[in-house]
Amino acid sequence: MRRTATAAVMIYCLASILATVPAGARDTRGRERTDGRWYTMVDEKGRTVLTTGIRLAPGDRFIGEGDETYEVYRVEGDTVFAHALGEASLPDYPERSLAGISLPLTSPVPVQGPESRPVAIYHTHSDESYQPSDGADAIPARGGIFQVGAAFARALQDKGLPAVQDLTPHEPHDDAAYDRSRRTAVRLLRRRPPPIAIFDVHRDAAPPGAYEVTVDGRNVAQVMMVVGRENPITSANLTFARLLKREADRLHPRLVRGILIIDADYNQDLSPRALLLEAGSNNSLREEAEDGMAMLADAIPPTLSLALPRAQPKVARESRGSWKALLVIILLTLGGGAGYLLVATGGLEEARARLEKWRREEFGDVVDTVRGALDMFGARIKTGLEEGRRRYRRHRRGKEEV
Repeated sequence: MRRTATAAVMIYCLASILATVPAGARDTRGRERTDGRWYTMVDEKGRTVLTTGIRLAPGDRFIGEGDETYEVYRVEGDTVFAHALGEASLPDYPERSLAGISLPLTSPVPVQGPESRPVAIYHTHSDESYQPSDGADAIPARGGIFQVGAAFARALQDKGLPAVQDLTPHEPHDDAAYDRSRRTAVRLLRRRPPPIAIFDVHRDAAPPGAYEVTVDGRNVAQVMMVVGRENPITSANLTFARLLKREADRLHPRLVRGILIIDADYNQDLSPRALLLEAGSNNSLREEAEDGMAMLADAIPPTLSLALPRAQPKVARESRGSWKALLVIILLTLGGGAGYLLVATGGLEEARARLEKWRREEFGDVVDTVRGALDMFGARIKTGLEEGRRRYRRHRRGKEEV
């Protein structure tokens, strides 16, 4: 019995300790590779669906350029096997997936203009760079990814949407980097005014040409969105990603490579509008990654207009407020009159006598008229009842005589 109790206490203590550890520290799956290699996702027919440096696991999903969805069912070495699930579609009312989340980022605000909140940008892997442009895959604390994030911020500002880029380094490039960058994300979200959305900007690892496309006549690096499915508001994060992809597809077809939904957290539990963005790969030109992110900025304002809660109509609220104001005025008037009457008469009994006298003087005729009408009505009813009884008795006597 003692052993059982001791074991129970140890398990409870261990669970308590684990509960205090950030999600990123407990979850090591779904992190990026650092060996310069990548995974290749293939469908049932052996066709390449995706190449990425992000570790994948069974149950992870990928929504491709044309919204076709694949789910991973097996991983063997660097090959990821997935089967097609069909085309993904947004719900008819996507904002419902973002509504009702009690976080500080859910109040209606203007998307653009001087009163709008900023978009926050930071970089968990601050060493990530672009080999063709930067001369290396990684440059600790000053990676080329900073310049890509700056291009994104400038493009947002050109759209009238303030942007804040945080350049805090989070080396080393390991799984714990997400625990360190969580502090940066929290600090950004505590700004005043708080950011309207927050993006963790990365670059992927993939073979040359995997991210390169021509959009609107320009060579750019595609952008892939990554959503962690291990947090309480994954549905909101995914809806936000789907809305952003839809707007980007409308404005710049083929710009978005797809949405990867994996068994990780990525600190996206901090906001329903938190996303990880992969801007090209280590083999992309940094300049093309900058151009791709600048194009993605075109889709941010219309996406936020859809993703933010709508302001409720004020007509009914103002109507209720008017009735409340009227009731308060009436109560204050009655209370003030009663107080004045008590002070003027010197006591409660005198006040009652004064009210009764006023009632008789002001409403005496009305009361007398009503009373007279009621007395007349009662007398007629009494007369009718007596006449009915006499007729009934005469009827009974007539039957007896027969």
